[in-house]
Amino acid sequence: MSQLRATKPATYNSTIAFLDTSWNPDETIEWGTMIEFKQGIEERGDELGYKVDYFDKTGKGVTHRNLIRQFRARGIDGLIIGYLPSRNDPSHAIDLDLQGFACASIGVRLDSPALHFIGNDHYNTMAMALERVAALGYQRIGLALDYYVHGLVENKFVAALLDYQRNLPIKRRVAPLVSESFGEESFGEWFEQASPDIVIGIDLEVIDWIKRRGWRIPDEVGYVNLDLMDDCGAIAGINQRNRISGRTAMEVVVNQLQYNERGVPEYPKSVMVKGVWKMGKTVRDVRG
Repeated sequence: MSQLRATKPATYNSTIAFLDTSWNPDETIEWGTMIEFKQGIEERGDELGYKVDYFDKTGKGVTHRNLIRQFRARGIDGLIIGYLPSRNDPSHAIDLDLQGFACASIGVRLDSPALHFIGNDHYNTMAMALERVAALGYQRIGLALDYYVHGLVENKFVAALLDYQRNLPIKRRVAPLVSESFGEESFGEWFEQASPDIVIGIDLEVIDWIKRRGWRIPDEVGYVNLDLMDDCGAIAGINQRNRISGRTAMEVVVNQLQYNERGVPEYPKSVMVKGVWKMGKTVRDVRG
């Protein structure tokens, strides 16, 4: 993509469609991750001369196939798919005829059709968090996840934790909580049994759950979030740089348009964006 050099508004070329395939677009459009994806897509589109129109399948009788026909009728031949499976259908598959489209998926990888994919390097995100909290002196590092999130990240958070724990004494290994009924009750039971001195996770509600059990953050227990937004405030954790993922998705689609590459790629590529650590007030140096 070395030829995509523009960094300021360019002459209009065409329109790229963003297709939100989530089960409830009215909800997911408010998620910080989705907002930052779209910010990055629009920013890079402006620089390269591409407008972005947003679509989902809400509305009576609207299907993904209907939308694809609509794109063709409007002359849209570039498509970014924001894929998010439902809890009831974790298949990572969607029925789309993408012949004639330059396309990519963002956020969660599609297995069928297998497209060029842009997302965070989730294994590295967890490994980075582990490295940072270990450097602060934390000994019993716990990971608490909804099973749904565990699937979305292709088990990579847990994989990084288990790799890290291989070299630890057994007494310092905290079994992760990965629960299909993830909530305050299941978390509380795990927290009391596991006795972590820091909790890593995605759900910010965990902070309140810990406090309601009478523990002070960060004086007694630390907390790290694995998907901080740009405006995350004082929370420690990893910013997955979702805006950069959005910008990269636009570049991947535009690159295909310029090289006249259309349809499902024979050799789908993945672009993994590395996150960055942000120090915050939910952790402290416990080395004494």
